[in-house]
Amino acid sequence: TAAAAAAAGSSDLVVEDFGEFMYFIVSPKDIVVGRHRDTEDRISWFLAAGHFEAALAIAQADRSLPAAVWDTVVQAYLEYLTAAGQWAAAAAKLQQLLKNQAALWERWVYTFAQARQLPLLAPVLPTKHPLLHAQCYNLVLQVNRLELS
Repeated sequence: TAAAAAAAGSSDLVVEDFGEFMYFIVSPKDIVVGRHRDTEDRISWFLAAGHFEAALAIAQADRSLPAAVWDTVVQAYLEYLTAAGQWAAAAAKLQQLLKNQAALWERWVYTFAQARQLPLLAPVLPTKHPLLHAQCYNLVLQVNRLELS
């Protein structure tokens, strides 16, 4: 606005508010677009920067996040842990992060199986809520039986 330009000490500087938390700052040499950042933007930035624990902490603090965003953060965090070889830490977090999402549990059962880490998963594998496909339980039981032999 003209008042903002006068306050900035320049008659060439214009600041316009176009609503929806977007601002354009225009000078003779530059145009700067500013917009409001929300929790999803912060999470996206942390994930892109490889700060998975920070992204998870923000997601846990904001229970109003869409389920898809929560799932993305959880998957990225668990993939970060497993890629770093921290299978025990990932297994310990599964109940807290996956909750009652059977499809995600099954995905992680197969991920642990491929990495030969199923013995870490056995103590935290849900047996009722959610109930997984019988194949998942059989896989874990077979691996544990083989390790005991």
